[in-house]
Amino acid sequence: MRLYGYGWIDRALSSLEVSQLVTYYAQASSSETITELIEPAQEDDIELMVVPSQRVAKMTKKKYLDDFFDRGILQLGTYDFFRNAGNIEVRDDQEGFVTLVGRGVDSTAWGRFMCGGDNYLFCTYLGDPDPAVLNAFEYDSCYFINDSRGFANAVQIALDAQNYSFGKCVYCEENAIIGGLKPEHSFERIDHRTVEMIGEAMNFVKPMRYSHQLEFRFVWKMPAYVRGTLVVECPNAVQFCSMT
Repeated sequence: MRLYGYGWIDRALSSLEVSQLVTYYAQASSSETITELIEPAQEDDIELMVVPSQRVAKMTKKKYLDDFFDRGILQLGTYDFFRNAGNIEVRDDQEGFVTLVGRGVDSTAWGRFMCGGDNYLFCTYLGDPDPAVLNAFEYDSCYFINDSRGFANAVQIALDAQNYSFGKCVYCEENAIIGGLKPEHSFERIDHRTVEMIGEAMNFVKPMRYSHQLEFRFVWKMPAYVRGTLVVECPNAVQFCSMT
């Protein structure tokens, strides 16, 4: 975890003040002039661990589809990988960067962080993939995850991950989110737990320019920092998926 700014005040900030704060951090990290106030995503709008009513599709290439159904081969990504990916549809240089605002009854804490370096990610599409999106990713095939919880659990076992989460990404102008300040948050120290001022929802916020991707994201938390991609063999995950 890296911290690029942190503060707190012993009152609840107004919605206008929160937008001003988020816009300040966005401007500080951007080379372009921001002319309008930015509203953060709401933690309550991110439905973690909720199995969606729509189908969950994994877009891929035909050869990788065959590898998965034959041997359970999956490629997982990291924030480091997505920040540096070659394909502009895949690359998001803001992955892992987030402005957090934790608002309590009589106090507010906030900060700009680079976090999630210990996460493996698996990005999918909610619904039947749009052919234009499929083409932009340079994919030619897809398969469907019929049991999100069963799939995530199988991969967790294969990775020996600490835990997992999944959910539909929420899109806003800036990777920023406001939520309820955790009661255990400490104002007396700044350390690796400061980023935990709100919950896991911080991993499911994306810039609005990617909203056409309709991402449904799986996240596995590892015991140490991870980079690049990981090819993992997980035949037990195949039973939770289908080609149609």
